[in-house]
Amino acid sequence: MNKQQQFITEVQTGVILRYLGDNVGGHKAMWEGLIDMDDAFYASERIPEDITAHQAACQFLSFKFNDDKEASAKSKHDWFMRI
Repeated sequence: MNKQQQFITEVQTGVILRYLGDNVGGHKAMWEGLIDMDDAFYASERIPEDITAHQAACQFLSFKFNDDKEASAKSKHDWFMRI
């Protein structure tokens, strides 16, 4: 399994568990999960060489599910942001 595949697997697991834990059901959870995964595929092609897939997944998921997006966007972990 390469770095990109490991990242996607970890992020997908995190997204599924988050929406299950939040008890967000139905179509809303499905669409939000698909949007998150679209962002994850974009990010998977931009993982910095100096971090592991696990570190990248943790950074990505922390940003995705952080309530303070503005503060998170200013962090040093902006490699996955769409320009």
